[in-house]
Amino acid sequence: MDKKAIEEMLDYIDDFMINNLNDKKQFVPNCNLEDIEEKIAKLQYYIGKDSEYSKRFRILGNAFWLSKKGIARTEEEANDAISYYAWVDDAKTIAKAEKIDENYALGSISLANLTGHNLDVKVREVFEKKKIEQKANLPKEPFEKKKTETKSNLPKKVTFFDRIKSMFFRLLPLNRKSKKTKDEENNIQIPKENKVNIEISEEQKQKPSKMFREQNRITVNTGSVEEKIVQNGSEKPKEKTEIIAISDIHGNMEKWNCVRKLLRDKPNVKLIIEGDAMDRGQFGLQILLQIKELCDAGIAEYIPGNHDVFAYNTLATQGSKFEDTDFIIRAKSMWERNGGSSTIKSFENFNNIVNAELQKGTIKKPISKNEMISWLGNCPVQKIVNENGIRYALGHAVFDNELYKFDPKFNMNKALIMELKDSNLDKEVLNRFNTCMWYRESDPHTHFCDVSFPKGSVVVAGHTRQTKANIQNLEGDANKPIVYIDCGKGKLQGFNLTKSRHEDLEEQQTR
Repeated sequence: MDKKAIEEMLDYIDDFMINNLNDKKQFVPNCNLEDIEEKIAKLQYYIGKDSEYSKRFRILGNAFWLSKKGIARTEEEANDAISYYAWVDDAKTIAKAEKIDENYALGSISLANLTGHNLDVKVREVFEKKKIEQKANLPKEPFEKKKTETKSNLPKKVTFFDRIKSMFFRLLPLNRKSKKTKDEENNIQIPKENKVNIEISEEQKQKPSKMFREQNRITVNTGSVEEKIVQNGSEKPKEKTEIIAISDIHGNMEKWNCVRKLLRDKPNVKLIIEGDAMDRGQFGLQILLQIKELCDAGIAEYIPGNHDVFAYNTLATQGSKFEDTDFIIRAKSMWERNGGSSTIKSFENFNNIVNAELQKGTIKKPISKNEMISWLGNCPVQKIVNENGIRYALGHAVFDNELYKFDPKFNMNKALIMELKDSNLDKEVLNRFNTCMWYRESDPHTHFCDVSFPKGSVVVAGHTRQTKANIQNLEGDANKPIVYIDCGKGKLQGFNLTKSRHEDLEEQQTR
């Protein structure tokens, strides 16, 4: 049974229980339990303990048997069922409501994710039918401040952002609808005795970017400004470098192969990868090894995401006195619960995987685990790029201007050290860092502070899953244009900063 079939069956059982549980959490008479029991037995055969669906299935199964028989079960099983019932209650209430309160709906989505349910069917059905447009009436503290709007009968002045938006609206589909998902937290510091040298190695000296691959020999005509590439004895004008941003590959080798084909077909492309290359899929470490070599060659830059934070905080403190602190234990737990199990196993088998990749030719240079961890921790979490007359501000989940002004090269290593110091002076910096890593507009739990939007810029971010790359107004503010490029709900796309348009990548099927 493939993933799609498993998800459809789980959704079917969810839908059945939502519509057939009474107020006492027992099944109503005459509902077809035999069909559901058959589906649960079938799922039990196909879903193993290490499956990404195991948690959801366990909770759903425990709730089903308690609802059917009402017999005493273990404390863990009972708690699982209670969590499920909380989700069902919210979903049923919202589905039957005449007027939908968005805050309440978002709360139900959060419960669904907390209890392991990836598809909160009834709630999203309500969203689609009602087409909720009003903003959430969130409390003023500690989350975003409520904004008041004033109306004017005067003609609207055409601003710089209007011109940017007009251009983007012609180029990009506008079908994004963000949803609430559960995301996690935080960072740390490290001592000198730690075997991974993450003591502040303040700024690493970076090699000048190479804009083209080395197989193309570049010669410069000193008699003119024009550069030429010598290939097969003929001279061709040098192509302009195109900068393309992508994000959230999540260990998916099929999607990564599409990126590799792009680089083979277009040697003038430079990538900016906005984090979360690993977890969920089986090939996170292999992809990250290839990204590291592309970065060393100047063909790519890596901006870490929240899954990289889980990994870095766990790996960087292994063997140190911080390994058994609550913070690190929580970081590793979050990593495991958010699809990191396969990546954790890969890092435990690091040397063998490196050797296998060397033999396959996907990487050319050997690397140690410590080198990989150190490189990851020192990648800046934000970047400014000026292309096509537009100032782009790039970050994994969002871009925070105050954090960028504080330190344009702020990275996970610095955040980890601040976290271990546990100083009140660092709280604002850490809150802004965490917001950059986890921010989702619809999820107030990820708003560690109000976002400081970079004026005169267009933000490019991943993290919030879309069907297609698209442009939106952050927080409904026309002066805050943001391009979302995490196409986790559809086919892989990137955003071409040089041409100000999205790029279809997954259509380029690999051989």
